[in-house]
Amino acid sequence: RGLTSPDHRRLREIVGPMLAARKDALPAVRWRGGELRRHGDRLFALRAGPAALASREWRWREHPHLAFEDGSALSLLRGRYGDVALGALPARLQVRFRGGGERLQGEGGRLPLKQLLQQHAVAPWARDTVPLIAAGERIIAVADLWVHPAYRAGERQGERQGERARFRWHRGTD
Repeated sequence: RGLTSPDHRRLREIVGPMLAARKDALPAVRWRGGELRRHGDRLFALRAGPAALASREWRWREHPHLAFEDGSALSLLRGRYGDVALGALPARLQVRFRGGGERLQGEGGRLPLKQLLQQHAVAPWARDTVPLIAAGERIIAVADLWVHPAYRAGERQGERQGERARFRWHRGTD
């Protein structure tokens, strides 16, 4: 991963308390330039990144690709198999990040954002970096994980191949 090596003290933390922690714990060992985290039975070596990502406006028609400070990116890719109805999207979207307590409106009722992220196995420390695509106060998509029913492409009369797209989220650590 190109990280600097941890010092001896941090290495002892990794082979001792970090690996011995309960399975449901989320231990982390940090050092200058990197950190190691455990989620379940997996270890994740991460670069030290920006504390928080900034919200922004997205004019997706002019710029279908949006890059973030942490190396991640969000794109809107046109195509016949897309799950987003382009005609339903406003020209200006807001991209923001989790603040806590968000709920998504689905066909079967309201779903907590946290639950959706857990279902998609997004690591707890990465959940604040998942882009939320919004129109006003309404969350219309969560990265490439979920799309609000009102914005989903379907078998609408007159809907053509070019009127569909899909969101693609490239995580900075992929």
